[in-house]
This record gives sequence, C-alpha cells and structure tokens, in this order.
Amino acid sequence: MKLKHFLLCCCYVLGMLTIQAQTKAPEGAAAKKAIESYRIRDIAGLEKAVTELEKVHPKHPYTLFFKAYVKDAKGADVNEILRDYSEVIRIAPDLSDPYICRGQLFHYKGIYQKAIDDYTKAIEIEKGSGPEVYVEFYVLRGESYNRMGNASAAYDDFKSAATLFPSIPRYYRGMLNTAFDAKREQEALSFLQQAVDGKQSQNGGIIEVLADMYLRLQKFSQADQYYTKALAMQGWEPSADSYSGASIAAERVENFSKAKTLIEKAIQMNPKEVVYYTNRAGIAATEQKWEDVYTWATKALEVNSNDMYANMYMAVGVKLTGRGDALSAEYEKKAYEIQKQQKQ
Repeated sequence: MKLKHFLLCCCYVLGMLTIQAQTKAPEGAAAKKAIESYRIRDIAGLEKAVTELEKVHPKHPYTLFFKAYVKDAKGADVNEILRDYSEVIRIAPDLSDPYICRGQLFHYKGIYQKAIDDYTKAIEIEKGSGPEVYVEFYVLRGESYNRMGNASAAYDDFKSAATLFPSIPRYYRGMLNTAFDAKREQEALSFLQQAVDGKQSQNGGIIEVLADMYLRLQKFSQADQYYTKALAMQGWEPSADSYSGASIAAERVENFSKAKTLIEKAIQMNPKEVVYYTNRAGIAATEQKWEDVYTWATKALEVNSNDMYANMYMAVGVKLTGRGDALSAEYEKKAYEIQKQQKQ
C-alpha cells in the first residue's frame, strides 16, 4: 500500500521532548542537521542528514525514527513503516513523536483504538511540557474517537484543545462537528456563546462557528446576526462556505436580497461547488422567479449534471417557464433516479 501522508503533526515535539524524555538527542553535526531538517519538514535535507547520522549513530532511536519518518514522507509501505515506528517505541518509549506518527498510520488504516492509545501515550509523555506541544494531540485523538463513533469523547478532546488555546477557530469547529452526535449541542452552544461574549468577541472565525451552531439549531435570526458580525470582522478570511452559510440564514429570515448577494459571493469564490448554484436556484424558487430558477439550475448542471437538486430545480424551471412538460419530466425522472442511487 502506497500513500502520501501525515507530515501534519509529527513535527510538533522534537526539540521539546528532550525536556521530558530521558532519551537524549545524539551529538554531532549530522544530528544537529537532522533535527533542524525535521523541524522545518525538509525531507530531502533530513534524508541526507540521516545518511550521515547512520555512520556515527546507526542504532540511536533518533536515527531510526528519522529513517522511518523519511519513509513515511516518501510514501513507503504502511506496514513496514508501522514496524519501524514500533521498533523506535520499543527501545525509546519516552519519545512522543513516534507515538504520534504511528497513531496517524493506525488512523489511516482505520485501526482507531490503537491510534487513540498512541495519542493518549503521547499526551501523557508531554503533559509536563507547555500546552503548545501537545494541544494538537487532543485534536488527533478527537478525530480518531469521532471516526470510531465515540462522538462524546471526540467532543471532549476538541473542547480540551479550545480550552487550552481559546483563540483557534478550528478547535471550536471540532466541537460543533461532534456536539450533535454526542447530544451535547446545548453545552457547545453555551461554550461558544461565552467565548464570543468574552475575549473572542472580535474573532471572526469563532463568531462564524457560533453562527453555524445557531443555523444547525434552526435559530435563524441569531444565525443571521452572528454571520453578519463575523463577515464584518477584520483579521480573518471568510471562505466560500462562510458566505453560503450566511446566505442560508438570510434566506430563512426572508432577507432575499441579502441572501442572493451572499450566495453569489460564494459562487464567485468557488465556482465549482454545485450546491451554491442550487442554493441560488432555491432562493429564486422561493421568490417564484422561475426564469431565474432555470438560469441557475442550468449553471448548476454545467458544474455537475448528476446532482439531484440541480436536476430537480431544472425540472421546475423548465416546466414553469413553459419550456415543455416532457423535458421537465425527463429532469424530474433523472433527479428521482439519482436520489434512489444515493439511498442504496
């Protein structure tokens, strides 16, 4: 099995782990070069440094870890890399990086409990370090818990990350993405609201997450209020999805002009996302502007001719603009067939 994977989190600790770990880095220029290359994710530089490091410290845990890491970065066989990381862990169980890298491979293979066990061990090793070292370990573990179907444990890990670093929007996003399956949406709403009412009142990314929460709770007036606030904030870059969510909220409070402006901004930012076009067609349908429904459904089908909603809106647009009942029926039939396939 080949893959390109996981340079995401394996570089957080080295250089700090010597504070907690009994296993110390080897001496010499080759070791120094290897450590620096690893820190900056310079795989070519690391590979070259490892060649030199093997000459002077062939069995040192750092040497073996760096060799495995280079294989990992270059997409070698997953099972081989797992064995290599496991060997490093066997001889140096106090180093956290091998646990994190092995945990990511277990996650990739769908062996989520083993991934969780490795992340937990890494957290235990680095607990005495600053939280900037191990906060991402909570995020990784949360992702594995979520994939395993334990949404409540995942929620707890994302909340732990948000508590440690309360200005990072994606930690709150993890909470939002797991809160409903965990049946803890009211708890998440309270946590988010407290953040936005407090020190994160100018953090556009976190305000957007709060708006998303209100949207999912179908509290559309509050969602519209906080999307408007988020999009007005300086210092962050709203995504196309930011404008799309804001458009949905605006439509639900019947501010159709605002909803259209927002969804067309989303389309401008990402013209290949079919759902934006179907959302725009949906606004036109709500306004009973059938020619606009036809226009936006046509654009949606140009992006994805096999989208169920694009075909459904085209059926409506064709019929209600007088372009033919037979043609409308063809689009309606295709929409039904797509829906049937999706349910299988």
